[in-house]
Amino acid sequence: MKKPLFTAVAAATLIAVSAAPAPAVTIRAPLVLAASGRGIAGQYIVTLKPGVSIGATVSKHGIKTMFRYGRVLNGFAAKLTSRKLAKLRRAAGVARIERDAVVHAGATQRNPPSWGGSSPTPSAA
Repeated sequence: MKKPLFTAVAAATLIAVSAAPAPAVTIRAPLVLAASGRGIAGQYIVTLKPGVSIGATVSKHGIKTMFRYGRVLNGFAAKLTSRKLAKLRRAAGVARIERDAVVHAGATQRNPPSWGGSSPTPSAA
């Protein structure tokens, strides 16, 4: 007698668990931080997924952009509060958010090409 009751309870539990809706999973856009000491506090570059409108995204989230990019990437630069940053990370159209940073170029080219120019000749004195 105990075996059929156990089987019925186990089956009912399995049906109830499989019929329950799955909890919603929020996927966040990756947040890339700048190298130590180089990041600009509160300033970010937001990359949107292909086809997502910059204008619609900033309007929906009440963001004032500093720059809008359209050739190299689909996105914008903006100053964001921690609340707006968190909200944007959960937005479906956001691919990635990176903290803006100060970058310096400072390299010396050892054997630069002549690019077809002639090198100076010493003057005969």
